[in-house]
Amino acid sequence: MHTDNGYGIVFIGFAPEADKERALAVVQELREASDILVETRLRPKQVMTRYPLSFDDAQLLMNRFCGLGLRCYLIDLSPVSKAASGVSLLGLLLVLSIVCNFIFSTLLFLPSPFSSEPQKPAPAKTAHFALGGDLFEYNGADYTSYILDVDETDLRIFWKDDNGQTLSNFANLSKYLESKGQSLVFATNAGIFDPNFRPVGVFIENGRERVPLDLGTGYGNFYMKPNGVFYITENRVGVVASEDFLNVTATHRVRYATQSGPLLLQDGVMNSLFTEDSKHRKVRSGVGILGDKIAVFVKSNEPVSFYEFAAMFRDHFGCQNALYLDGVISNIFIRDFDPVPFGEDKFAGMIAVVEKRQVPVGIPPNIDGMSGPAGAQAIAPSDNPAGMVEPDTAQ
Repeated sequence: MHTDNGYGIVFIGFAPEADKERALAVVQELREASDILVETRLRPKQVMTRYPLSFDDAQLLMNRFCGLGLRCYLIDLSPVSKAASGVSLLGLLLVLSIVCNFIFSTLLFLPSPFSSEPQKPAPAKTAHFALGGDLFEYNGADYTSYILDVDETDLRIFWKDDNGQTLSNFANLSKYLESKGQSLVFATNAGIFDPNFRPVGVFIENGRERVPLDLGTGYGNFYMKPNGVFYITENRVGVVASEDFLNVTATHRVRYATQSGPLLLQDGVMNSLFTEDSKHRKVRSGVGILGDKIAVFVKSNEPVSFYEFAAMFRDHFGCQNALYLDGVISNIFIRDFDPVPFGEDKFAGMIAVVEKRQVPVGIPPNIDGMSGPAGAQAIAPSDNPAGMVEPDTAQ
């Protein structure tokens, strides 16, 4: 049993199924009942505890938070607190958290450089965004993001294993990679798929076209035009309208590709089918592009409209092109957040970052609340498999 008084709790976000109003009310009750919790508003990566706790007390408190739908993890401060005699690390973290929250809030409410009409934004300065995983808030909604540079990562798209069996989920994908001496760094669902877990539209895996390009018309999100393709070549990533993908394959060797729809942004302009006052909100995932090297993968942690989702890619990240990947079944795995890939989801394709397996050094944070898919919902097919589910033609 741990006895050192050297543990804090770090808040990283709300689970999609969380009752935020109730959770915040309980947190406020705890604040009023004791001085354990800080008074600042909950923000991603914020230290919630005012001073170090014993491991058992911190674990009990964290379990209560997770039961309310708060995602958080323990941070071990004991090695530092034993050596430090003046300023505690927790105090420094609290100050840093408050400063970061102030800067974030200031930037969030600066006047937008875009008018009410969708305009082409200036190319984003990618140095403003650190590569890797992050949790952030935009326009009142919580999101999880993963940003990568294709020149610095091994980015692939998977569907089936060597025996032709659908890999289906992050846990199976991780085991498959381990059998080849590799490890999973990041993963998210690829584009929309049908009830038989077959990708809808073009799917290219390791240079081989497994499903052809679909330029047809139909019902559901996939067929909201323009739809598009996310592709990976030897040295670039891109999102293009489906009709333009043949031009890409004519001039580049495409290693991986997944088709989905609708296209969120095309050359900086939002899809004209989206409306700002849309009441149609769902959990959504997508990918945006910065230049031709940086891919920005984002999943909303709560329901948002297509307009809100596209505006986030355009205004927060400065993406010129972005593609909707899927809806309520979407999920995202980031090794830095959760060391164990979860396996309750079921997808067709999965986009992933892979690296050669190394001997682990140290123990990664124990992030409770992210060890399984948000919501622990029953296995479901894609949100509108081949146009079978969502009447989403007017946004």
